[in-house]
Amino acid sequence: MVTLVATLALWWLLRHAAQQHHLAARLADSLQKQVTDRDARLASVLGEVDEGLLQVSANGEILDANPAALALFDESAPQVLKSGFSGHFETASAPQVQNLLTHVRATGRDGSVRAHLAKGNRECAVAVSLFRQESASLFLVRLSSGASLPETSALKATSILLTYFDAAPDGLVIAESDGRIIKAN
Repeated sequence: MVTLVATLALWWLLRHAAQQHHLAARLADSLQKQVTDRDARLASVLGEVDEGLLQVSANGEILDANPAALALFDESAPQVLKSGFSGHFETASAPQVQNLLTHVRATGRDGSVRAHLAKGNRECAVAVSLFRQESASLFLVRLSSGASLPETSALKATSILLTYFDAAPDGLVIAESDGRIIKAN
């Protein structure tokens, strides 16, 4: 009789544990879908913003960049991602940008500078904020060139073309009329 009661109790516990596991798995799936949906909405919004937005690691490596940032840098995503952030600025501006990152990391306070981009010799405002994601401290960088709306739209179109250019299955080369190569994929 005791064995029968123990067997029934064990069966009930195992059944209850299986139900709890099933509920936990459904809850995890639901939460993952919510996170995925939120990330997709956020990516969509960030893709439409006219200001350049970048996620930069604590050591200055670019982890993510929206199309406006790629257009301001006049680069494609493969060229920008995993590159050093301050390297996208003129030699005279790079130390200012690096000092800004160091200051924001040390104080935890937002900061900004004006700096000249390496390509196109354009000046832009660089605003940096510190945030934490999981166990890492990261920078959120906002770049604004002060360009008019038509110029910003042109920069976005350039970014889209650069993305296509770098992803094209065929070899493409853009050259000056004198034959000097400007860009090749």
